[in-house]
Amino acid sequence: MKRRALLLQQAALWAWTAAAATLLGGLAPEALTLSSLGWFLAGHLLGDIVCWFGHPHRRLGWIPLGWAGLAVNAFLVGDAANADRWLFAFGACSGLVDVPLSFVFELLPQGEWRVFFRLLLEVKVAGALGGWGVAAVVLSAATPFSNSWESSARIGLWFAGLAAAGMAAYSLGTRAREVIELTAAFVLWPAYRIRCRRPGARYFPLYGPVIVIANHAAFFDPCWIGKVVPRRIIPMMTSVFYDVPILHWLMKRVIRAIRVQESSYRYEVPELKEALARLDDGECLVIFPEGNLRREDSKLLRRFGQGIWHILRERPLTPVVPCWIDGNWGSFFSHWHGPPMKNKPPDFWRRITVLMAPPLLVPPAVLEEHQQTRQYLMDAVAELQKALSR
Repeated sequence: MKRRALLLQQAALWAWTAAAATLLGGLAPEALTLSSLGWFLAGHLLGDIVCWFGHPHRRLGWIPLGWAGLAVNAFLVGDAANADRWLFAFGACSGLVDVPLSFVFELLPQGEWRVFFRLLLEVKVAGALGGWGVAAVVLSAATPFSNSWESSARIGLWFAGLAAAGMAAYSLGTRAREVIELTAAFVLWPAYRIRCRRPGARYFPLYGPVIVIANHAAFFDPCWIGKVVPRRIIPMMTSVFYDVPILHWLMKRVIRAIRVQESSYRYEVPELKEALARLDDGECLVIFPEGNLRREDSKLLRRFGQGIWHILRERPLTPVVPCWIDGNWGSFFSHWHGPPMKNKPPDFWRRITVLMAPPLLVPPAVLEEHQQTRQYLMDAVAELQKALSR
């Protein structure tokens, strides 16, 4: 997210804060005391802490949830006795909306702490004090009309709630993928303990085109890869799963996955052109070069297909990040002891380990022949599995 988008997001938040604080002050004049401001800042800090940890892009899913919380708070605000409680909840929800600041911090180059703290002063301190200051000035000017101010303030809070609901709907439309992934992370949390083995993750390219390759032994492999890769991923998915009714809409409209026709041999491969277009747009592709799920207990890795070679031949300077997913074989969604989701208990607190190697560039001499390229990449992935067993 660019700095301009960050500042626009914060401007909308603090403008709403100023309006809501003004209306709350009209409803309960003692709501704008230093004590109440402290409750608001404590809640805001809590919201920031919730958003600070986690996936750099998935945390953006908190934005529509935060706006929805602000709308609910505006609708439910009561009398002066509940002002502090409302301000704390209001601050917590505004902290969730404030998530782009931590997002930008993750993407700043190393050593750019001064840029981050300048943004902190511009966005948080100036915004909070400005919002509260505007509210105080408006309330002072409205003092002669305080007799009719309370009823007008309650109506105004309803309109503020409608405005926040509109922002929630708008941000949900633009951040639907992040909300879905954030929800899925909470749903799957009791089932899987996912961790990433360094050092490859620290060298992962945060910008520009990149291809992630990995072994494929379970339906949820893209989810586990997406958990540890610090970017939004674009998976290449076979038509067997892509064309499932509900999943089709999700993959096409939200995830924007690339559909790969399930076939033993084809003359035309339109998905390769789409993959090249996504790389040209600077996306992060996730490819499982085996093409199909692992079927045998004794065979850890199947021979890679030619698709990855065709892509790299056209874009030879694209970095490739090999990964090995351990714990996927034997899971509820693998072919261990039968088809996925059959003849095995559901997963609970299952450990999934993703080993990630530093990005590599396939040498030009290797790219000259598809068999060499496929074997080169297979060896890079298999080496990670060997490293795990050491």
